Amino acid sequence: MIPATTDGVAAHKNPRLTRQIRSALRNFHWAVTALLLVLFIPAFHSAGLPFNINWSRFFGTYWGGLMVRSVCAAAVLYLLGFPPRETLIPLWEHYRKQKGRFVVLVVFAAYVLWWFGWWIGVMLIVDTVAFLEFFDRISGDPAKLGRAAKDIALPAAYFFVGLVLVFCYNDVIASLEFVGKYSSAYNRLDSILLGGYTISQIAHAVAQRVPVSTFSFLEVIYFGMFGQIGATIILTAMKFGRKRTLSFVGTMLTAYYLSLFIFSLWPGMSPFTICPNHFSRFPHSLAIYHVQEVTILKPRLLWEHALRPVIDTDYYIAFPCMHIALPAIALWFVRPWKRIVVALAVYDAMLFIAILLLEQHYLVDLIGGLVVAAISLAMVHGPKSETSDNMSLSQ
Repeated sequence: MIPATTDGVAAHKNPRLTRQIRSALRNFHWAVTALLLVLFIPAFHSAGLPFNINWSRFFGTYWGGLMVRSVCAAAVLYLLGFPPRETLIPLWEHYRKQKGRFVVLVVFAAYVLWWFGWWIGVMLIVDTVAFLEFFDRISGDPAKLGRAAKDIALPAAYFFVGLVLVFCYNDVIASLEFVGKYSSAYNRLDSILLGGYTISQIAHAVAQRVPVSTFSFLEVIYFGMFGQIGATIILTAMKFGRKRTLSFVGTMLTAYYLSLFIFSLWPGMSPFTICPNHFSRFPHSLAIYHVQEVTILKPRLLWEHALRPVIDTDYYIAFPCMHIALPAIALWFVRPWKRIVVALAVYDAMLFIAILLLEQHYLVDLIGGLVVAAISLAMVHGPKSETSDNMSLSQ
């Protein structure tokens, strides 16, 4: 029988231990990022990889293309999520009072559409209008502009570092073991869940019954996922500041690091990598077709040490699916804005279909991605964090 005094001491110590565990879990991503940086060169050496990273691709893709998409997506979500008196009406008033803006905007729009085409041109127009409107609303105050830039740029930079590490260790793992080792096992699990069918069989059957334009649309949805993530970084930074935005990025990196660990234990690649007739049945005109050709070749060359590779934006992890984990985490962070949640939920439903029909992941990968997202949120945002989040949202 435990004495009452001992019981009282144990009860006193439990909350402290709980706080320490919570703190360790919340800071897990910082510790892992530091560890991966420390082990960076030794890991490359043990895997026999040259220290050769395609920095121009990483910087151009992330700080160029992704930034353009993210600002555009953030502007669209802002229009959808907030009332017109806060969004369109002030914008209209600025242009109505200074009609010369219309002329400049028309000339600028004509130029970028002619030079960049419709898709990139429209995004650049939206980005430019959004930035100028923000500049108007802060009255050009350099302090406010600098603070907003830091609130966005610092979390975005941390996410960039984490992503580069994930891509690098992705190749390290591929050099040390065959990354398609459990692909067939994931495929068999899918067959059980889908009543005897596989994702490849379903995707090929759909491809025979719908026009190629349907798959082109799904491809746009699939590649647009990171625009949603970037938009969430921007909106969170603008509304709640740097601390909460770092929390969002930290949660995503926690999910990424968990996925790397799982991948090192049970490596598996996408359904198309084990489908014998994928490349004869899949639409050849899609950009993702050529991405898949490289994705199926490079890991084999890494495993056979027949290649001295450049670390690029190649990604081999099937289980768990980060392409659904990240949007799930983003949905949790935008939950104060109900209309934005609805818009992103509709997009993510299409993304779910796109991931499967493009044969990028097994169904069990998507389930695993949702589980990893939930675990990451629980680690970074336990009961104490949740309370503090609700307080900040109500302010």
